[in-house]
Amino acid sequence: MNAGRHLGQLSACFAPDQPIITAEGVKRIADIGVGDRVLTHRHRFRKVEKVFTRPADKLLKVMLYKLPKVTLFITKEHPVLALRKKDLKCSGHLEWIKIGELTPGDYIALTYPKIVRDMPYLDLLHLLGREDYIEKDGFLYSRNRDIRTHIRKDGSVQVQVRNRSGELSDQVTPIKRFIPVDEDLLRLFGYYLSEGTVSDGRTVRFTFNKDERDYCEDILNIVGEKFGLSTHIESASGSRHWLSIRFHSISLAKVFVNLFDTGFDKKRIPEWIMLLPPEKQRGLLAGVFRGDSTVFLNGNNHNVRAVMSNPPLVYAIWQLLARNGIFAALGKETTPKLATQRPYRCQVAGLKGIHLMSELLNLPLHHNGNEWKREKFIDGYILTPIVSLEHIDYNGLVYNLEVEEDHSYVANMAAVHNCFVLPIEDSISSIFETIKQTALIHKSGGGTGFSFSNLRPKNDVVHTTAGISSGPVSFMKVFDAATEAIKQGGTRRGANMGILRVDHPDIVEFITCKRDISQLTNFNISVALTEEFMTAVKNDSEYDLINPRTGVKVKKMRARKIFDLIVQCAWESGEPGIIFLDRINRDNPTPEIGKIESTNPCGEQPLLPYESCNLGSINLSNMVIDGEIDYDKLAKTIHNAVHFLDNIIDINKFPLPEIEQMTRANRKIGLGIMGFAEMLFKLKIPYCSESAVEIAKKVMSFIESEGVKASCELAKQRGVFPN
Repeated sequence: MNAGRHLGQLSACFAPDQPIITAEGVKRIADIGVGDRVLTHRHRFRKVEKVFTRPADKLLKVMLYKLPKVTLFITKEHPVLALRKKDLKCSGHLEWIKIGELTPGDYIALTYPKIVRDMPYLDLLHLLGREDYIEKDGFLYSRNRDIRTHIRKDGSVQVQVRNRSGELSDQVTPIKRFIPVDEDLLRLFGYYLSEGTVSDGRTVRFTFNKDERDYCEDILNIVGEKFGLSTHIESASGSRHWLSIRFHSISLAKVFVNLFDTGFDKKRIPEWIMLLPPEKQRGLLAGVFRGDSTVFLNGNNHNVRAVMSNPPLVYAIWQLLARNGIFAALGKETTPKLATQRPYRCQVAGLKGIHLMSELLNLPLHHNGNEWKREKFIDGYILTPIVSLEHIDYNGLVYNLEVEEDHSYVANMAAVHNCFVLPIEDSISSIFETIKQTALIHKSGGGTGFSFSNLRPKNDVVHTTAGISSGPVSFMKVFDAATEAIKQGGTRRGANMGILRVDHPDIVEFITCKRDISQLTNFNISVALTEEFMTAVKNDSEYDLINPRTGVKVKKMRARKIFDLIVQCAWESGEPGIIFLDRINRDNPTPEIGKIESTNPCGEQPLLPYESCNLGSINLSNMVIDGEIDYDKLAKTIHNAVHFLDNIIDINKFPLPEIEQMTRANRKIGLGIMGFAEMLFKLKIPYCSESAVEIAKKVMSFIESEGVKASCELAKQRGVFPN
């Protein structure tokens, strides 16, 4: 068994309109494709590896506090990162729980990007393109292109490029190349997102009401200082109620369009801005709320509400507020009669939120200091309570995603699992639930394999106890002790495979943990190597160690030093082995069911969670007749072996119902060999020769080919395997 918890598999899904947070903004789950990068419960973006659909007839309609009225349209089996209300004071630790097992008042974790990636300068040459612009004295000039087209007598076309007036155009105002990225520039960007537009590809325009002249002056100052451009304030279309600023600059227009697009419903905030330090992002929030918000009294306290007919933009503003410690309310407004898009709102309230708004808007906003918060903040997550859950009839497709590494994504700001591979999670409850199931498997004579890569590293913080963690190797010792205490089937002790990714911060302790041969005697261990690591070994360069709890890079290591340590320890004690999980998953026969993260204890068979290994070996020594390999006999043996192993699946008694379900659904078998050296001896071929290698290739190719044929014949008789 590959340790993990089987949670619904293909049964856990969302309705097609469910909003999902991606690196490009919020999208319907039905519009997400393989390769898209989605936000995960670890506050970072990871690629979607698979998209699944199936029909469904029942859904849960879930409403969460301070989020859109219907937050989740979800099947009841789908796990979410949650905390039951009754556990708030005792454990206070988040865990994956099926949404159908929760009740109103229980808490669901909300997540947002937490990575901070600063950018000191914005290089406009990168945005505008070297083909169209030339730098001179720190300014960018548009290339002068005089293109003439002539049609020859034979009908061919001649194109001439003649720059009679020089290489630099005097028709386009030059613009500064390097723009410091600071709070002022971000405030200009915020003004553009709320009140700016680009027309005809050559004019950037901002429009404000007559009482907001100071915002107009602010824009003039920022554009003048940053870009070296100037203009003046004018009445908008002759109106006394509106002010307008127009910058007639093709270059500036290209900058804004390339960064944000244009149009009230098309503007987006690029990912690099979403990851800037929060103090810089306050500038963008100031520009947005100055241009497109309403201040009003809610009882005795001020609230500030921004309303836009641009859902991705409003969701991005919510995330920027969250990065600044503010839990804003997110919701939908009523669609006006003549509107083409439904407006969304982001509303700020509470003492901390109003203090920030007062600072950003430069207004004396009031809050009396009294507030009762229903939300909680634990382990870096915002926890918001469930308001209601309603079972509804449904008739249509539902969707789910398989996401690399983190196996999770974010639906309407709520952290949800992708349900396919749920390895040992970073919690005491998950670890000891797996130990309990391991004990049951060992009792029946089975072995187990585990990936410990999700456990936080040694000395990392544990918020719930104000202590520090002991790391994966310490918990491996707990598994080892449990195995030692149980006799398998009353005759032999259990066996385990422990795997840790090479980019885990505790990788050195893991590699060396079996130098003392008296330790972890019930474990084989293997290091999961990545393509990135092997490239670094080849180039003799460094690679990053990543804290799995936060997704943050914590240290760099020289790849060859780690690889040499693996080799040295393997020479000393036979441990660790290595496993190329990314290569294995390229050939995963059932990728839609899940991602392979471990193997059986001896490493012969890569397995999904709750799959069991079903192994048999052909004695090649018995296939040699009169000094030659009898391929007819080998073929018959292969077909019999495949049939026999498939029968084992049906007659076997399984220790857990989850293992029985997964094994019968995938019907995976492992057909190997024994007696290879003895076969070579009978064939009079040296073991260390090239001829031995060629024989190995030929025999194994034959076994694979005939094994597939035998499997196809069984499929005709018994039907294809369920998954």
